Amino acid sequence: MDAYHAKIIDIPPFTPDLLQKAVDAAYGSGITYVNDATLMRSFVESDINRKIAISLTSLKISIPWISFNFAILKSALSRKERERSPKGAILSRITRVAQGNPCVAAEVWNASIDYPAIRLSRIHEPPVIASLTINERHVLASILMLESVDMSGLGAIRGKMAGAALHMFRSKEIVEEVEGQFRIRPILANSVLTPLRGLKGVP
Repeated sequence: MDAYHAKIIDIPPFTPDLLQKAVDAAYGSGITYVNDATLMRSFVESDINRKIAISLTSLKISIPWISFNFAILKSALSRKERERSPKGAILSRITRVAQGNPCVAAEVWNASIDYPAIRLSRIHEPPVIASLTINERHVLASILMLESVDMSGLGAIRGKMAGAALHMFRSKEIVEEVEGQFRIRPILANSVLTPLRGLKGVP
């Protein structure tokens, strides 16, 4: 009997060219690409006021507190994207946001398009998922590795902690329910890996 030989299939990252072929196959030439990446939404947020106490007095003064929204700045000022054609800029940004994952690229496309137009300004950087407890991270890792699981199955794996964690994930739209099964929202497939790194069994 021949020995069993496992094969590793290396799937190359999804590229703008591959995304273009997929879009052309689905829509033909019916898409209008609009590169409207500007700073119309300011990356400087100065509408926050903080009260500052003055030493040796009981007086407090209110001053504007300036903060910077670097996600907007990064999204709006990508030099390479601004210099490309509208189509090239949009396809490039989608594949960059998706980090080469074709399923995530499809979700980003579907969330961004307002048929027949797709605008660069509607393609947003993925949200950062932070401030999870160790129990919440374990529950999230279980959902991710199982791909989809119902409440009873998740409870059998993670016990009492599963219900509260799942409620929080749903309220923050990290997890969605499809026909009684819970799964990570596909558009967040890359985002959830950040808080999970370091857990046993998670790369």
